[in-house]
Order: sequence, then C-alpha cells, then structure tokens
Amino acid sequence: MASYDRDDLAAIIEGAITTSHGFDSSGSAETMRKAMNAYLGKPLGNEQFGRSKQQSLDVADMVNAACAQLSPMLSTDCMVVFEPNGQDDEEQAQAESNALNKVIMEDNQGYLKFTTSIKDALLLRKGILKVTVEEIETVEPVEYDNPTDEELAYIQTEVMQPNQVLELIGKPKGGKQKGRIITTKRLFKLKSVDPINFLYDRNHTGMNVQDCAFTAERIFPTRSDLIDQYGIEKAVVDELPVGQATQPNKVWRDDADEFMEAYTRQVERIECYECYPLLCLDDTGIASRYKVLYCNKRILDIEEYPWTPFAVGTALIYPHELEGESLFDRIYPVQLSKTFTLRQWADNLASMNNSRMGVVEGQVNMDDLVRGIPGGGVRIRNPNALVPIPVPDMGTSAVAALEYQDKLRMERGGASLDMQAPEFQVMGDTAHGIERQYSSKELTVQQMGKILAETMVRQVYLLMHQALRKWSNEPLAVKVRGNWQQVDPSQWPERTQLNVTVGQTIGQRNAAQQALMTFIQLGTQALSNGLGGQIVDLGGIYKAMGDWLKMAGVDNPDQYLIDPSSPQAQEAQQRQAQQQQEMQQMQQQLMQMQVDLDKYKHDSELQYKYFDSVLDAEVKEGVQLSNVQVEAAKLASGAVSSERDRQTSSEKGAADNRKAN
Repeated sequence: MASYDRDDLAAIIEGAITTSHGFDSSGSAETMRKAMNAYLGKPLGNEQFGRSKQQSLDVADMVNAACAQLSPMLSTDCMVVFEPNGQDDEEQAQAESNALNKVIMEDNQGYLKFTTSIKDALLLRKGILKVTVEEIETVEPVEYDNPTDEELAYIQTEVMQPNQVLELIGKPKGGKQKGRIITTKRLFKLKSVDPINFLYDRNHTGMNVQDCAFTAERIFPTRSDLIDQYGIEKAVVDELPVGQATQPNKVWRDDADEFMEAYTRQVERIECYECYPLLCLDDTGIASRYKVLYCNKRILDIEEYPWTPFAVGTALIYPHELEGESLFDRIYPVQLSKTFTLRQWADNLASMNNSRMGVVEGQVNMDDLVRGIPGGGVRIRNPNALVPIPVPDMGTSAVAALEYQDKLRMERGGASLDMQAPEFQVMGDTAHGIERQYSSKELTVQQMGKILAETMVRQVYLLMHQALRKWSNEPLAVKVRGNWQQVDPSQWPERTQLNVTVGQTIGQRNAAQQALMTFIQLGTQALSNGLGGQIVDLGGIYKAMGDWLKMAGVDNPDQYLIDPSSPQAQEAQQRQAQQQQEMQQMQQQLMQMQVDLDKYKHDSELQYKYFDSVLDAEVKEGVQLSNVQVEAAKLASGAVSSERDRQTSSEKGAADNRKAN
C-alpha cells in the first residue's frame, strides 16, 4: 500500500471519526441524553398545566444503590495478583502485583477512577478508563572544575540516574565546564473517560477493545495546552478555530455554548480528537497502531503507538458487542410507569382535598367558591345550592401498582435498592437465614461486579503493566511480604495471566472470612500438635491471615504481619530455637541434678541404714558383753563369798577346836 500524504491521511481520519459509533449521527448521544435526564429527573415533556409534575427516580436510585453494593469490591489495594510463571517467580510476580496496585490505587486514586467509570457503565452502558504517560522534565545547572574526558564519562555512566542526562554547554572556559542535568520523570496516569466523548469503529464486534480498528477520544484542550503538553507549534495553534458546542457536549451541560467561551485567547478550548487507528503507512500491507491528534481536518501530530490505551467495561453484557446494557435500559420503563402512577395519585389527592362542586346558578357567591381558602366560608342563598361531586380514593390501587412496579424493578435490575430497606436488615429468623437472603438478593450485583472486574479492571492492569515495562525509566520502591525492595519495571517479563480479586459482594466476603478463620484455627492446632510441614506450615497460616485481613478491608496486611520467610522472622525463629535449646539444656541439667540428688539420697539412706545396723549390732554386742561381764562378776563375786564363808567357817571351826582343847 502506498504511503499517504498528510491531507489524504486527514481525510481518512475524518471519515473514521464521522462514521464511528459515538459520533453525533450514531444516535448514541441521544440515548445518553435520555439516560442523564432520567437520572436527574428532568421534565419528560408531557407535563400539563395544573397537574402533578412529580417523577419517580428509580434509575438514579438503582444506579446509586448498585454503586454502593459494588464499592466494597474496590476497597482494597490488592485488586489484582499476577500469576507466577514458576516456583522461582513467585516473589517477582508478587512484587509486580504490589507495584501495579500502588501505581493504580494509590498514585492515581484508583478507587475514585474505577467508581466513576463503573457508574458510567451502570448508567450509560459502558465505562472507559485510559492509561497514559506524562513526562515532566526538570533542569539543574552544574559546573565542573577542569574535568577530564574520563571523569565526564564516569559522571555520565555511573553518577547519573537512569532518568537523568548530562548535557554539556559549550567548551570549557578557564578550566570550568558548564552543563545541566536534565531529569525526566514519567508519570503513569489513569483517567476516567467520559463515554459521550469515546468513539470506536461501528463495525467492531466482541468485547476486546484492543482488537478494534479505530478508537478515539474527543478532547477539549486549551490553546496553551496544545503548545505546552502536546508540543504543537504556536503558529499552527493560532489558526485553529474555537470548539463548537456539538450535541454530545450538551448531554452533560445545558450551558455548553457558554462553556466554550473564554476570557482570553490562550484558554480558548479547541475541539480535537485523539485517535488510535490501524494504518499502513508503508508498502508492507500490514497495518500498525498509531496515535493521531486530529483537529479541523488537520493532522496536528502522528506517532506509532503499541496499543489502544483504553479499557472498556460493562456491567451487563450484550452478546458480541463492546457496549453492553445499562440499568437505564432495564429500569426506565418502570420509572415511566411509576411516574404516571405517582402523578395520578397526587392529582387524585389534590381533587379529594379540593373537590369539584355542583352549583345552582345564581344561588352561590362564585368569588367565595373560586377563591378556595381552606376553612373559608362560601355565601349561599339556599342550603342545597352546593352539591359536592364525589371523587373516589385511588390510594389503595396506586399503592398496589407501585408495589408491583417495584417488583418489576427488582427483577429487571437486581435487588440493590431493596437490600437497603430497614425491614430487610432484620428479616429472617437466624443469622444463616439472613445470610442466605443476602446471597440470593446479591446475585445480580455479584454478576455485574464480576463482569466489570473481568472487562474493565483486568484491561487496566494489563495496560499499566505494559506501559511500565515499555516507558518506565526509574525503579519503584514496593513492599513485599513486609520488606521494602526496589523493582525495575523495564526488566519485567511480559505477563498475561492474572487473578482479579474484586467482584465479591459483602456476603461472599463474609463467607470467605469465615472459611479463612476456620482454616487458621485448624492450622494453628495442627502446628501445636506437631504436624507442621505435613498438613500445613507457617507460610500457609501467614497467607491465610493476610487474605482474611484483606477481606476485612485492611489495605496493607503486611504492616501487621511478618512473613515467616523474611530475615526478621528467620532471626526470630533462630532466637526462639536457641532459647528452646537453652531451656532444654536447663531442663536436662535440672533432671541430672534431680537424678544426682536422688542417688545421693539413696546412697545416704543406704549408708545410714548400714551404720544404723552396725551401731545396733555393736550396741547389742556391747549389751551382751556387759551382761556376760556382769554374770562373770556375779559368779566371781559368788565364788569369793563362798571361799570367804568357807574360810570363815574353817577359822570358826578351828577356833572352836582350840577352845575345846
């Protein structure tokens, strides 16, 4: 295919814009205008003078209620987790997931951006988010004292950061070399795109916007923005006409004409189109993606671009279409019916309070009757001159009709609004019964949340991951499992597998929390019973506790938990193991001391018994010896006495013989 000149290319882009879905002639703007009017409760155009103009706001109520039900799904800093490519890739995948969540949810206020686009999807059929890169350059003058070529080379290669460039100014003078350090900081932006300003190829089928041949965003930069942010020459910008208040602009603003006016020329708004078409600008015959800035039949800028920066999501799928259904599509007929019923009921009440009267002409003062002052009198000449015309009370029928229409509303759009009623909060005999009622009522909201997660959220994270890989020029500091580390997005591998953790309703989160708590309790018991490493380990308990905290709405569980594999935990485990070893040693020493004490006690008892028995034997032997000695003494004493008596007897006999002689 031959190359195009700039005028031919401008004609091609203009044709793609004017025939795209979302341009004025497509009818999409009119549908969005009706949806906004229904949301805001603007007049329907069939109001009558003197009749009720009341409106039911079911579209607004259902959209806001569904947003309230979906909001908890976004109340987390860990919406997406990338799947690792293997066991060695787990920590890297977690680091990339944390980095993406930080850039999207924290740096870009992701909760507000996602909520805005989700509301667009609920009301206007589609929500659009856009991932862009913004460059900010800062210049710092420097001066070096007589630097050599080697020193300058060292400064440029070793001292400068990856996002810094040293630019030398002129030649050295007097030994001084002047220069400047240019620091380029790239900000990765997430923007919620107004659906009324989003255009895409009307022939596109499917839900993947990356396959779309043409996408564009209608933008309204000021002349100053075109020069400063887009780098368009001032002479070219001065020739551009001021933007016109087209039909799409009037969807949101009734004062669109005044909105286009400006107090100075520099802030005049220019209607432009930032387009991302597939074009073949060479002879290969293969189309590539480009970024084209188009305005007033002119190509202001063109560059090759790797992908479409839009992520398009819908809450209710319309098969094989990028654009789905909205709650407006489903609820608006109910709103019209309820509006008619409410107006009829209000008119009925007004008629009952100010009923019509039959009047006998000439018998009633018409001024008193027409004036209608509450409690005021009416002058009549005949008691029968006024005859009230009865008005039936339609209240019962109106209430029944409204209840039936509320049932239709729930069947068509889900029960988000009904679940907020006070009586629903207390219905059910048991907690399990209430949980079952919530689960059944949440089915539609759950479906919408899951579809939005798989269409919009998934695309946003994939786009941001690709943008960081391609354009990041400095490392990011992220916290992984309680430890801070530097990650370089330019070295990340390409990833397409990720788990989107949003899309769970309150009931689902409560059920998941209960299951995780049960697992934590059972796992802790298993560890205490010595089953660690067989059924569960500390890593599994740690992950379960982190998931439990996330389900409870804690943004960063790592600030409360310590990863068992972290150096801090390893040191703590070593200290604990050492303390346990010391305790075991102390216990062993105490046990040995107890054994020694028992042995000493036993030996002492044996020794005591031995000495006691020896002493007892000696005592007994002494007693026996004493007894023998006593007996011997007694015997000896008896013998001496006998001898003495014998001698005495002998002497006495001898004396008697002498006397006798």
